[in-house]
Amino acid sequence: MQAEGLPDIINMKEYFVALDNNGNFQCLHGPGECTGDIILGCAYNLTVDKFPWGWWNMSVCMQADNAFNNIPGNAEGCAKKYGLDWSSINACATSDMGKALFKKSLEFSQGQGVDATPTTKIAGQFYEGGANNPLRVICNAYTGTAPPGCNSVMD
Repeated sequence: MQAEGLPDIINMKEYFVALDNNGNFQCLHGPGECTGDIILGCAYNLTVDKFPWGWWNMSVCMQADNAFNNIPGNAEGCAKKYGLDWSSINACATSDMGKALFKKSLEFSQGQGVDATPTTKIAGQFYEGGANNPLRVICNAYTGTAPPGCNSVMD
């Protein structure tokens, strides 16, 4: 998140989409995607209080520049790049806790009527704009004093 001050006004969480057949998960891009999603769910759960954007930076790292082809193999390097405790994340991801977090995420997505990714909600509304505009929509929806980063996205 590059726009100054925007991380301070955004409450961001990533939820996942997959089929759940009694704990046997099927993701659109195969089992590696499910494993990567479980890892990211654990990263969020374990780190969001201390490093609010660490999990997101890890997620972006795992998907950047066609790196998604290396998921989940690139997860450890991405976690370490952003100072996250890989051993704790991996322990969660390979345990029943990781599966439970993933299942809870899937249930939430289904309850919201989300069946495709990425799906974005801003201020409770589904966002249907292009990839270049969500920060503008966030800045317009924010009711407090706009952070400096809003100036750059409003131009």
